[in-house]
Amino acid sequence: NSSLPNATIKVGVREDASGVTEIFKKFLADADSDFAQSVGVSQNASWGQLDADYRTGKKGIMAYVTVTDYSISYINYEREMLYLSPNVRIQAEDGNIVEVSHEHIQQAVYDLGTHFAGDEDPSMHDSNFFTASLHSSDALASWPIVGFSYFAL
Repeated sequence: NSSLPNATIKVGVREDASGVTEIFKKFLADADSDFAQSVGVSQNASWGQLDADYRTGKKGIMAYVTVTDYSISYINYEREMLYLSPNVRIQAEDGNIVEVSHEHIQQAVYDLGTHFAGDEDPSMHDSNFFTASLHSSDALASWPIVGFSYFAL
């Protein structure tokens, strides 16, 4: 976007293990094979050679993004609605600009379903069993990065 300032973008990441980190890394790994090879997918805080600023927890990331000019990071929708402008947008793979909203998140869930890791194969019941990644929906106006975690007793 030519109207944006010519400034270095600062990247903030969590230094603690996080389901949101795992979901975001999965999205990036599926989008970029170099990222998949160099960083991979996990909840851990390792980001390979990425020049990033590490912060602890959701509040640490929120504080970083709030006070650091030209910064970018990842958070869950609840935090975005509480602390950031409701005008957060992203360009989806199909080129459409999508605003984050309950409706756009629901659209991705409706399009991609609610497959849980290990549903078909009990041998897959590992640390990834409690997260589901629903991203890159083909549905128009769906938020492209959706995931959730759950715990059942």
